[in-house]
Amino acid sequence: MDSVSTIEPLSPEVTPASMAQAESLLANSASAPVLDVRHLCAVYGKRSILRDISFTLNADDFVAVIGPSGAGKSTLIRCINRLVEPNAGEVRFLGEDLRQSRPRALRAARRRIGMIFQEFNLVDRLSVLDNVLTGRLGYTSTVRSLARLYARADIERALVLLERVGLSDHCHKRADRLSGGQRQRVGIARALIQEPRLLLVDEPTSSLDPKVAREVMGLIRQMAEEFQVPVLCNIHDVDLATRFCSRIIGLQDGVKRFEGRPDELSPAALRDIYAMEVL
Repeated sequence: MDSVSTIEPLSPEVTPASMAQAESLLANSASAPVLDVRHLCAVYGKRSILRDISFTLNADDFVAVIGPSGAGKSTLIRCINRLVEPNAGEVRFLGEDLRQSRPRALRAARRRIGMIFQEFNLVDRLSVLDNVLTGRLGYTSTVRSLARLYARADIERALVLLERVGLSDHCHKRADRLSGGQRQRVGIARALIQEPRLLLVDEPTSSLDPKVAREVMGLIRQMAEEFQVPVLCNIHDVDLATRFCSRIIGLQDGVKRFEGRPDELSPAALRDIYAMEVL
């Protein structure tokens, strides 16, 4: 006969006070930032690329990083998951300082940080479906990944994501046969199949025409809301940043010159961010 689960009575140690304490801890955990960057600095040679950058990213944030070329936007994004090693400061992801993480812990954290790249970073000779499935490599053994032996659940998930980004009719097409906008949609699906807790997005629209750029930014925002994942997006287009993002950080020469809502980004603030550069 099948066993029947029973509910154990509360032990004497479980009191209203201890339950209230547990509920408080859960609430604090839920309200804690997903990403907490503190006094981040990065130096190349003798040049300071990032200077004392601090900000937080909450679970429902879509934050744009704007600024002129050379301001440190891409370096900031890549310092988060240590593709670039910062020289000082803290990068706390889900409470853990990634700068102090050992290799195994860093690999585990990177599995939960999806990244969407400026140049797409697809494998041209692979199919669209296989490119999306590369997002599961961090969860797959070396032997299975080399043989491209993915779990059925991963394949089904990839197909669902391709449908969500509008590419279900292209899943067996080689990646090098896609347009720029389609390639970026593959990149979005690949990042989401990681089941990320954070999305880092590096100039997702720089090589796209204005109409496709708006579509891609709209899709990223839609997917972020649907999958409840916060986004940190380095973007050169101020109009797109103010249209699609909930908060904006402005960098100028590695220094944070502005942080606030899009409606707070005044002409004076833009002049401070871009200095002598013509927008």
